[in-house]
Amino acid sequence: MKYTPFYEISPWPERFAAGWENVSSEHKKEFIRLSIEQGHKKEYYAALELMGVDGPLWEDLTDEQRENIRQENNRYQREMHEFGKLIAEGKT
Repeated sequence: MKYTPFYEISPWPERFAAGWENVSSEHKKEFIRLSIEQGHKKEYYAALELMGVDGPLWEDLTDEQRENIRQENNRYQREMHEFGKLIAEGKT
């Protein structure tokens, strides 16, 4: 799966056309929150595709199911970060 930077799947790209420094603090926080959420959603669909299964739409999942996906995504990201550090240090 190709990695897509968060800013390419971000909401409101038109608000950032003038540059990040011209966006209000409130909109920056909302942008980051929505971007992260879209990243979790994208990972969910990628996992379904990788496993060759169908699943409910992201919006049809319960809050608990979405939270479990977020936690699992975050755990995996931390593990990959640590793995990358080991590679960089020549320990693997």
